[in-house]
Amino acid sequence: MEKIKVFGVSSSDCNFLVENSPDMFQKVSNFANADVIIMPGGSDWNPKFYNQKTGRKTYFHDHTDYTEMIFFMKALLSGKYILGICRGAQGLCIMNGGSLIQHVTNHAISELHEIITINGRKLKTNSLHHQMLDLNSIPKQNWKLLAYSKPRSFTYLNGNDEEICNEEGVQYRDALNAEPEIVKFTDVHGLAVQGHPEFASMPTETINYIICELIIGYNEFKAKSFKDRAAYKQSPHTAERLSSIASELLKDPIRNRVDEVILKRVADIKNMKNFDFNIFTNTSNNDKSETETETNRYTSIEKHRWEY
Repeated sequence: MEKIKVFGVSSSDCNFLVENSPDMFQKVSNFANADVIIMPGGSDWNPKFYNQKTGRKTYFHDHTDYTEMIFFMKALLSGKYILGICRGAQGLCIMNGGSLIQHVTNHAISELHEIITINGRKLKTNSLHHQMLDLNSIPKQNWKLLAYSKPRSFTYLNGNDEEICNEEGVQYRDALNAEPEIVKFTDVHGLAVQGHPEFASMPTETINYIICELIIGYNEFKAKSFKDRAAYKQSPHTAERLSSIASELLKDPIRNRVDEVILKRVADIKNMKNFDFNIFTNTSNNDKSETETETNRYTSIEKHRWEY
């Protein structure tokens, strides 16, 4: 059986897959050669990407946001499956047109807490986040909840530092019966894991569950035609979000020539019909400029990812 090739924007994030399932996964050092891209944890995302103000408890780094969004866009256009860890999971939610709850309590903790799978299996997870996926902001056909925790937070704040309410006007702290922990997204395809399977504190049983769901999700994704994997045929909800993010990033002065090509394509994704997707998959291992650019990005991301 051919191994699934994984590439981590933070290289060490691949290790838990290879160490726990060496027959299934192979770590690669080049984005173009990967089947699955792992988006890492870190600080918050700039709320401008999901059309909210910045709450007083939200902290982000513009440069890291830019570089990691570029990786999301490259994965989108080159037909890669995405595994998002913590911040990466939240980024995957944003890419699918979703919003984030900008502050929750009782999740940035030192001990493990219980999560429950959709089949009723009880597992333990580590937890180091103060923001949360807001699945109510995404059409239900574009995601599947795989595991959740019973409500732990005492507050669910938006960018105005106000309690979030559902469509009926009831505050989340009174209305939510589940907090998302592991989610499969089916528009911009990927698996979102709110915990940290790359950390030693994550129980092996939970890691194995994540690996199983990753393999299932990737195989479903791989079964699609390459054009469908690359273009995704997003819903109008998601396409509008992707276009908005790309248009915003095009204003950033640090963009380079390759970035600009990527961003212009995504900015026009609603009208994209005929496009040579291979432009992003045939990157040579000997392309010095591309390698140097990616190396510089990893260094920048590692420098800032855990600053709050």
